[in-house]
Amino acid sequence: MRVCTFCGHSKIYSPYEDIKVATRQIVSGLIQDGYDYFLVGNYGQFDRLAASVCLTLKRGYPSIGVNLVVPYYQPQLDSYEKEYRARFDDVIVPALESTPYQYRIVRANEYMVDRADTIIAYVNTSTGGAAKTLAYAERKKKRIIRIK
Repeated sequence: MRVCTFCGHSKIYSPYEDIKVATRQIVSGLIQDGYDYFLVGNYGQFDRLAASVCLTLKRGYPSIGVNLVVPYYQPQLDSYEKEYRARFDDVIVPALESTPYQYRIVRANEYMVDRADTIIAYVNTSTGGAAKTLAYAERKKKRIIRIK
């Protein structure tokens, strides 16, 4: 199993369609290279774009897995669980009960990076959560494909 995840800003500042096209091209190439498992978040525009791209490509490649990782069970999963389970192959809630609430997104991002072989990154600043996740991936010596 070859795993890819994503890292990006909550807002997309570049032309949205350009980022979507670039992400689709990269994910398509990874699928052709044997990647079959994609971990996606749901906390910003880039997360939702990445999930959309993967779910769209899954129609043509039904053997790939697209799993949603959420850092909080309550209340988000209660409100959207049926929708999530209908769209994604699985919904993963990492064991973060002992993690303070305000750090759970950070730990969920690290959870995804730890399991991934490759990270697709849309990170244009050196501050914020996306930059911290990217720095974490770099420390872990993960393969990183950047989108500008």
